[in-house]
Amino acid sequence: MNDMPNSSQKKPSLRELPDTEILAQAYRAAQTGRQQIAIVFFQEMLRRDPQHSFVLLDMAQCHRRLYQQDEMKQALTKVRRHARKDPLVALAYARACDAMRDKEGALEGYRRLEKFPEARVVARVNQLEILERLNRLEECEKMLSNMRPRERKHPKSVITEARLLQRQQKWLEAESLLRGLTEDEDQQICMDANYLLASVLDKQGRQDEAMSLLQDYKQKQGSTTEAEIARKRSEVTHDFITRSFDAFDNEEMKTWRKGGSEEASITFLIGHPRSGTTLMEQALDSHTGIVSADETWAFLNSAWNPVQTDAASRFENSLSRWIREATPEQVSHLRDTYLKGIACEPGCAAPGKHLIDKNPALTMYSLLIMRLLPEAKFIVALRDPRDVIISSFMQNVAMTNWSVNWLTLEDSVEMYILAMTSWLKLRETTASNWIEVRYEDCVKDLPHEVKRITEFLGLDWQDTQSSPHKHVKTKTVFSPTYGDVLKPVYSSSVARWKAYAKHLEPYQEKLAPFVKAFGYEV
Repeated sequence: MNDMPNSSQKKPSLRELPDTEILAQAYRAAQTGRQQIAIVFFQEMLRRDPQHSFVLLDMAQCHRRLYQQDEMKQALTKVRRHARKDPLVALAYARACDAMRDKEGALEGYRRLEKFPEARVVARVNQLEILERLNRLEECEKMLSNMRPRERKHPKSVITEARLLQRQQKWLEAESLLRGLTEDEDQQICMDANYLLASVLDKQGRQDEAMSLLQDYKQKQGSTTEAEIARKRSEVTHDFITRSFDAFDNEEMKTWRKGGSEEASITFLIGHPRSGTTLMEQALDSHTGIVSADETWAFLNSAWNPVQTDAASRFENSLSRWIREATPEQVSHLRDTYLKGIACEPGCAAPGKHLIDKNPALTMYSLLIMRLLPEAKFIVALRDPRDVIISSFMQNVAMTNWSVNWLTLEDSVEMYILAMTSWLKLRETTASNWIEVRYEDCVKDLPHEVKRITEFLGLDWQDTQSSPHKHVKTKTVFSPTYGDVLKPVYSSSVARWKAYAKHLEPYQEKLAPFVKAFGYEV
């Protein structure tokens, strides 16, 4: 008997594959960035079972990543109909909306879920969390007061109640609620409780306790598989970027403006996280001629990730080589894909308005932005580096290639140095237009600084820009500082680092050049 494979045998067609293989191929394609291929497999599953809600949700995610808004909405509409009869589908729909940054859709989904008795608790506690996240505090407090004991004792409800108490400066009450959750089995609850408790302790002037709590918790975070994966990805990306810091001069960068593409009216608001970018964004977004995108993944997904992959396979993993040797067609394609993607973000499809892409994480990717969009302007948010380090270290955010560097003070310092070194070098060579704005100056005189930025954009100042805390009530803020911008400008975050001076002492020498470069007192 001949066991050798028969080369004349044909591979089974798509319709001949079993369901398990179809789904495996679809998820593999989606996870590796091949969204269109994943959609083909999902469509085959839907041919077999048109009512498969979970496949529809996964396909909607693929359409979203391809910025195919109409197709995404069609898939979600079908799922919404199915959700009326099935609590599992209703829950999946609400979670999918939340993951796609559609907070209102998620809120609607959880309200639908509430009609199923077995899912009432989950529906209620998630509604409560979203209302607080949307800064709809009166609704949130009313819902909390009307909750049944079982709902109110749910860990998610306790976390939300603690957030409300923190906003009301009821520090001891918030602390009392959080103490019982710092060892919770649920990873997200445990993380939220520890970071929120550290913030509450900090507000009480108990900085040593706050620092000790975070250092202990972050040590556990840093030992997880998730952190290890993020750390390795971070190292690869940082190496890829740093080797291109000094590769271009002003004259070469000027040639990038000769690409022939129609110029986009766009500005990138960058800096380092926790440097006041959210305050600036909201003040600018208050202008009737401006729309802003709040910390989206549009540039990373549509431009950076494809370039890093392409450079690894064809340009000896060199960003500078890719920038020099990429064809005009490649540059144009990535540019157009990004502009299409950012226009799909909520509120950003506004022809004739100036677009602000606010994302401090893009600072390290500025060189590629300048290549793809050489007409773009840059607003660079600055803040005392020592305040930035402390604030970043205390920030509760999802594990990413950036935030994994906030698990220790030392790594936080190194990340700051890496990011801001990239800017200091670029500002000496770039042909792009840029302006630097210090957080401390905004606190001192916000109208003056925002007027300066607005004029830099070529627009006239509007009085509405002086009160971003009022404007923020009209839109969803995705930044972790969503609660802070609801308040009038305050000065308590200026020179906050001094309360942590002894913890920063080992790093003062490393930070000194940046303190001096950005005009702060050493």
